[in-house]
Amino acid sequence: MRFMQKFGYLPKEDINAASYFDTRSLEKDIIRVQKFGNIPQTGVIDNATLQLMETPRCGLPDVDPYEDQGEHIRRKRFILGGDGWKKRKITYLVANWSPQLRTKENVQRELRRAFDAWSTYSNLQFLEVNHTTADIIIYFASYDHSDGYAFDGPSGILAHAYYPYEFGSYGGDVHFDESEEWTIRPKDDYSGLDFFTVAVHEIGHSLGLAHSPVSGSIMFPYYKGYKPSFSLDYDDVMAMWELYIKRKLDGDDEYFKSTTTTTTTPATYPDEDHQADAAGDNEGDGVDRRKNGGREEEEKEDDFYEEDRKRREEEERRREEERKRQREEDEERKRWEEEIRKKEVEARRKEEEERRRWEEEEEESWVKRKEGDTTKPPPTLPNICHGSYDAVALLRQELFVFKDEYLWRYSARGRLREGYPSLIRSLFPALPTFLKKVDAVFERYSDSSIIFFIGKYYYVHDGDRLVEGSPLPLTNLGLPQVQTSIDAALYWPRAQKTYFFSRDWYYRYNDAEGRMDDGYPKNITKWNGLPNNLDAAFTYSDGESYFFRGYQFWRYNNKLIRPAAGYPKNAPEYWAGCDPESQGHSPAP
Repeated sequence: MRFMQKFGYLPKEDINAASYFDTRSLEKDIIRVQKFGNIPQTGVIDNATLQLMETPRCGLPDVDPYEDQGEHIRRKRFILGGDGWKKRKITYLVANWSPQLRTKENVQRELRRAFDAWSTYSNLQFLEVNHTTADIIIYFASYDHSDGYAFDGPSGILAHAYYPYEFGSYGGDVHFDESEEWTIRPKDDYSGLDFFTVAVHEIGHSLGLAHSPVSGSIMFPYYKGYKPSFSLDYDDVMAMWELYIKRKLDGDDEYFKSTTTTTTTPATYPDEDHQADAAGDNEGDGVDRRKNGGREEEEKEDDFYEEDRKRREEEERRREEERKRQREEDEERKRWEEEIRKKEVEARRKEEEERRRWEEEEEESWVKRKEGDTTKPPPTLPNICHGSYDAVALLRQELFVFKDEYLWRYSARGRLREGYPSLIRSLFPALPTFLKKVDAVFERYSDSSIIFFIGKYYYVHDGDRLVEGSPLPLTNLGLPQVQTSIDAALYWPRAQKTYFFSRDWYYRYNDAEGRMDDGYPKNITKWNGLPNNLDAAFTYSDGESYFFRGYQFWRYNNKLIRPAAGYPKNAPEYWAGCDPESQGHSPAP
């Protein structure tokens, strides 16, 4: 019953108990479920029906429970869920993206393909913009995301969308379930959900289409897998005719003026005779070619196939561009890997020397401590107001700033704890005595251990002592042998993974599986708006991530995947309460 209520076959409010056991009424509702799932209409909840109810699908209802469906769902096979947009040019915003799809560019490319699939048959113009006043806002979220239609985790509901002008500012918006296993052109049914296929369906809702019981229609409510040779069904094309071709819209004059000066190919128009003949489920899909006007119908069909040919040629051109881009990326990666291989032998030798030196210095330090040698003066205290921090971290809900051999401990931003700054080894004496600086520090999400990065090694500290056989080489994390240090590290809640930064590159570590993700390193330009050669990075208690270089820092909007407006800002002034005039340079803008 819950399934039937969720997808419109029964009203959502409490139903009189007697109606649940009205066999004839329930049988009709089950038949409607089976009809929309394109399975045998038995009127009973059999195995095929149970399997259908477990199939991943769109979150929009299939029918209106308050509408009298009669013997046929509608006279026309395609079903309109709204009046459609009243203008020819539609804007859209990609508000965020799923890390499973690797880059925002991948998401933008697949969405352009999806919009183009509809544009071909609607004469609508789709324009991507960077402001929230866009007609269609595309967003990834999981579970409850404040629109009243919570997602249900992996599988089940894949996405949902709103019809134009529906639900106030939500009208036209598309939401994808972040919990799903999204991918692009999966190799098989077990390799994830094809993002493009789901996007085309949801954009159909954004344009005003409801679900269709026609299995070949892209508006069929259930996910049917990736199809390499994608094209809209004639049912979908007819819907575009009804909503956007036969009607006059705002912007038509400008649109048709521009198209007539750039192309002589007619737009794709489905014939109205076919539209009339497509009523009911038992009627054929053929065109009633009447004796009068037969030549005109043939010309329309020729136009249809010509448009289809051009669309496929354009699709092939885009695929070739994607293949070229992939080849260039592969070549760049091969050059980088070749450089790594050339340096590996030398790196191993240096690593062994460094390990021996560390052991010798530790032994020497132990002997001196035992003999009471305290003649070494403390190192010079660096000026925290000069920026260029070695590491910044949130440890046990307190802010730590590391610079040279010292650390500053803050109970809150700008509120330095009594007794600080202090030598790093005063608080963490288990760290090596030859410590001159740390490269990065972060609190491991899985067990709250504190991870220190020093040169080619990292140290796992449980708050009292070193554990897990520390120190450990960076190669234990899956970093290449040539990686002699890292610049910054943080756990990023957006992807629920740990990121390591080094010069122009970054790596992504899967904490759950204990390994580096495939396909890395990647260029830091993938992080929109961030500089290379970072000094430090961390995620604060406000849920936002912060990145540091020199005396500047960037607050990163983890939802929109870009720096917040007004950044970079002055790091010493903001975090340490320094006077900008005492920093020896102009304050950050």
